[in-house]
Amino acid sequence: MKKAFTLIELVIVITILAILSSIGTDIFDRVYMNYVQTRSLQKLELETGILIEQIAKRLENRIKPTLAVSTYNGSNKNTGHKTLADAGNIDWKDNKTEITWFNQMYETQRYNETNNRNIGWSGFINLESIKANGDTLTITTPGSHLQTVLKEKYGKNNTPVLIFKGNDTDIADYYKVYDNYSSKYAHKINIISDETFTIDVRGKKPVKIYEQYWLAAYIIGFRFVATDPTTKLKTLNYIEFPFSSEGGGTLMSKNVSSLNFKSTADNGVIVKLCLADPNFNLTPDEKDTNKKRYLEVCKTKVVL
Repeated sequence: MKKAFTLIELVIVITILAILSSIGTDIFDRVYMNYVQTRSLQKLELETGILIEQIAKRLENRIKPTLAVSTYNGSNKNTGHKTLADAGNIDWKDNKTEITWFNQMYETQRYNETNNRNIGWSGFINLESIKANGDTLTITTPGSHLQTVLKEKYGKNNTPVLIFKGNDTDIADYYKVYDNYSSKYAHKINIISDETFTIDVRGKKPVKIYEQYWLAAYIIGFRFVATDPTTKLKTLNYIEFPFSSEGGGTLMSKNVSSLNFKSTADNGVIVKLCLADPNFNLTPDEKDTNKKRYLEVCKTKVVL
């Protein structure tokens, strides 16, 4: 009767166990990597979806003719304002390009008081009632409640910018409103009463006055403020002018691999956003940082 394994049998068993162990380890590694990749993709999907919705939501309230692409030179100085159509298909490659616009004050256009829905600002002026006194024009906007809404509800120091509907070509002019009153289409207003305000027109001859207008609180937009030297991923900030300093603003994401804006025929905007996971390198053996690829998710949204 056989009482023990022979040496050959033991070697065979050990060899089989070693083979099964290596196969099992490889399967386990693949399962785990698939799990990590799936989890990272789900996180990127969520983050990309939230961020592109935030960008789109801010773009919805833009005053369309003021949407501009410019070069940021520091200290809130921008040059070369162009429309998105003139600038072409914008895919930011450095930290000097930004996209900005005047944001319409929707929250003050209508307001509720004692259960009545009233007009904060009507969007129309009475051209026949304009009075000139030197460099100051007094303008009436019938049906508005500027004093009530803008001063009493939003602070006595609130200085909104009025933009006339009529400038379809000179986009750079809007952005001169904070530069010694030199804009012909955008004006800081001084509220006199609910239906009356004044604007300073020095240096704006001839003055461009139109019947319809928007009100904006400030300029907002997006700017890349840094690029990671290792991953080449960019940090995207939301900015408000004149309140955001150089490199300032609100952090939106540190892992932007691409952000693309394109205009449509009806003044809409196509936004394409790509976020990457710097912890999931798809090319671990690549030494050139410019050729490294990371797990990435892209989403596209049209904003009318």
